[in-house]
Amino acid sequence: MSRANVIDRVEAALAKRKAAGQLNSVLDWLVEHRKTRTWLAERLGHRPMWASNLFRGEIACSVPTLLKLAKLTGLPLESLALECLR
Repeated sequence: MSRANVIDRVEAALAKRKAAGQLNSVLDWLVEHRKTRTWLAERLGHRPMWASNLFRGEIACSVPTLLKLAKLTGLPLESLALECLR
């Protein structure tokens, strides 16, 4: 699968996730920076499926994860924490 196809799939997933609400700012950041959920999971020391589960809300956001996400993306920690509480 080409990188462009992966980005298209991420954008499609983002559109579906907008209604659910967990960590939409991170999904937006991934699309804007042309990165994949797999890339994110690897940078945070997890397997690719972890990111999918996180964005679906199947696993809870932890403080260490939020700290790593904030550092990696430059997104405000406070806003990431609030998104996880929705």
